[in-house]
Amino acid sequence: MSEEDGDLLVLLLDAHLFLDNSGIAPTDLKSFPDEGVMLEQVLYFIGTYLMLEDNNKIAVYAVQDKASHVLYMSLGEETSGCEFGSNYAKSIISRLLLLLEETANSGVSPGPLALSGALSRALCLIHRLRGDHSSNSTTSRGAQVAAAQRRRARVLCIMGSPDVPMQYIPVMNAIFSAQRAEVSLDAVVLGSSDSSLLQQAVHLTGGLYLRPSHPSALLQYLVQTASADTHTRSLLALHQPLGVDFRASCFCHKRTIDRGFVCSVCLSIFCQQSPECSICGTVFDSAPSTKASQAKPQH
Repeated sequence: MSEEDGDLLVLLLDAHLFLDNSGIAPTDLKSFPDEGVMLEQVLYFIGTYLMLEDNNKIAVYAVQDKASHVLYMSLGEETSGCEFGSNYAKSIISRLLLLLEETANSGVSPGPLALSGALSRALCLIHRLRGDHSSNSTTSRGAQVAAAQRRRARVLCIMGSPDVPMQYIPVMNAIFSAQRAEVSLDAVVLGSSDSSLLQQAVHLTGGLYLRPSHPSALLQYLVQTASADTHTRSLLALHQPLGVDFRASCFCHKRTIDRGFVCSVCLSIFCQQSPECSICGTVFDSAPSTKASQAKPQH
């Protein structure tokens, strides 16, 4: 993206953050959990981001257990005449209320968050916008490369749900795709524990990982860190956690493991040793059994 294009941010918002245990869907902003304070802070951040530069672009998705849904898009000419309109707060609140009402009326408890699908959808949107720009741009190739080095598209994940070990493979595939496409993945974790998957995503793509010690001050964390583009971020001294949980999930039982067995052909990970790889079918050579040799008595 060139400087004239502004910054591109795709915001993935965990819809489970706005559900309570009563099973009753909120009807307005004040009926959300914590009286809508968290959602208000996210809305203020979106407004701040859009005001930083006229050409900034943003897409907001609500991530649920089976799919991700568009809450708002402001992508310039691509969304001219779109029904979302310029009132981003009204659009996000109304669409989120509708999704939560559908969830409550279904009578089914929400399942694990579909993080892998949401990341894939965000990367597809970024790829499409890059393709539209490259086909319509009249700038030189050298100018495009220099601009890409200054500023990169970003995906910001605001999550509160725990990791799902069964999604380890598709999430890691999405992370590797983002790394190859030079897309930074940022994460703000509001749950009771760190997210190993998002820590690895941030580490591999050069993004930012935040787990606010005071979730009530979410807006301050977002404005100070997530509002800056990747070029500006390189000039700031931002605090980052020292450790990253690199533990993987086994392909057989989808459990997070500390030690495991790796297939030498397809690099699949298993928690138990087996004679054959269940992924690629490679047959492993069993270690030859060694018998202790008995020394003959010397006469």
